[in-house]
Amino acid sequence: MEIRKPLWPNQHCILISHNTETFYLIRKIALTTRWELVKMTPFVEEAITEVYENRAFLVIVDDEEAYPAPLTIRRLSREPKLLATPILCTLNPAHRGEQNILSELGNVDVVLKPVTPTIFLPRLTHLIKFWQASPYYNLRVAANSLGRDPSRDDFDRLLTLLPIHETHPLLVSITALLLASKQFISQAEKLLLRAIEKDPSRPLPIISLAHIYLHHAMPAEALKLLNALSRKYDDTLFAFCDLIQANLMEGDISNILKVLMHGLKREFSIPVLPSLFASYAIAGRQDETLKKYLKPYWDLYKKMKASWLPWDKPEGPGLVQTKT
Repeated sequence: MEIRKPLWPNQHCILISHNTETFYLIRKIALTTRWELVKMTPFVEEAITEVYENRAFLVIVDDEEAYPAPLTIRRLSREPKLLATPILCTLNPAHRGEQNILSELGNVDVVLKPVTPTIFLPRLTHLIKFWQASPYYNLRVAANSLGRDPSRDDFDRLLTLLPIHETHPLLVSITALLLASKQFISQAEKLLLRAIEKDPSRPLPIISLAHIYLHHAMPAEALKLLNALSRKYDDTLFAFCDLIQANLMEGDISNILKVLMHGLKREFSIPVLPSLFASYAIAGRQDETLKKYLKPYWDLYKKMKASWLPWDKPEGPGLVQTKT
């Protein structure tokens, strides 16, 4: 790769986590690379705002039991500017199966926990250097001024790169999401379908196209893509919320239950439980096997009046505990 002069308006990064010990450990490690971990937030939306306002140019996602990193990164991947931002994810061994899909997105690198300087520092250094080389350098420069409401100049900067890197998954997905945001759905679909046809092994154009289908009332088309992705990556948690949304739009409670049960079996129980019980109640299921499997969780559910929080709320997904 051709090395260019680094262009970082600032060398600030942000951590999405609830754990202050993790913050101080990573902050100390990052300083050795002359990057400063300036902020920790448990709120995904706050981190997104920091990036859009150019207060951070690298995101670190901490994998936590109640806030799994695959879901956090899926939320980040809906934002064009976050796709032009390097992300480093600390992954719990229980979620080791998510490493492949996260690493293949194009802007994410993964470090398995526990976090130590010996393991974390080389990955952080590699990620920074990687994004200082073409075509990632060019992509960062083109996306640097991207806002939530992209201008014609934003489109023009990205479109100048397309003839050179027409199938690059990050560039294609960023451009398609921007086109869709301006209601150019057909153009966005064609761009992503061409990229998928050229290289069907890349997950990002597939999930981006599924996202566009979901947001424009085409759940059947989205489900075809999401089910294929789920099969390839062993029921990945990355597409978990998208699968629930698509099946919900199709009115298929049975499939929603299957998706939720997969999540529960993958040690993804904390965020899954509220939706699982809600779906169980809606479906009015009398399946003895399902009831037997859920039995150990009834007491927990009674103690915690829980609700599923949508991603677009600042609290993110998880349990809300209320006093009884």
